[in-house]
Amino acid sequence: MGFLTAEKIEEVEANRPGGGYFRTKEIPDNGSVKVRFLGDAITGVGGWRDGKPLRFEVRPEGFDITTLDVNKIDGKPGKLTDFIATVLWNYQSESLQIFEITQRTIQDKCIALQRNESWGDVTQYDIEITKKVGAHTDYEVTALPDGKGKTDKMIMKAFDETFIDLNKLYSNGDPFKPGE
Repeated sequence: MGFLTAEKIEEVEANRPGGGYFRTKEIPDNGSVKVRFLGDAITGVGGWRDGKPLRFEVRPEGFDITTLDVNKIDGKPGKLTDFIATVLWNYQSESLQIFEITQRTIQDKCIALQRNESWGDVTQYDIEITKKVGAHTDYEVTALPDGKGKTDKMIMKAFDETFIDLNKLYSNGDPFKPGE
């Protein structure tokens, strides 16, 4: 087996700050991160099974949710939740990342901005994602537009030159690796 399996190495690397995925839990308490959404998003439903993500393009009929992992935070049975997955530029880490948006507050804000005539397409401006911590350990994450403007050429160059296939999320493939 060796020191670490290939699967564990990928898991460790994916969980590092600035890694391949943007996670709201990495936003400092009562802090924010500026991002720019890039390209087309995908949607679906997902949950967890045996510690691994399970995603579907459409909600499967007759799916046995009892096979999903129990929620580690509240101990409630697992469930399939809607998600929007997109590529973004994280200005703080200066990197391209995938953001799997499962928080309803962020989904609703992005949809409202997209429908708003003054703002429109959320890839046409930066968004500030803010994490507000309450009196307990609960926190709320929100998204606010942060000025319209063209995407920086360096960001577009990085996006154009980096292989990212969001559709691989549906098959648990690595969206950053071609041919998987």
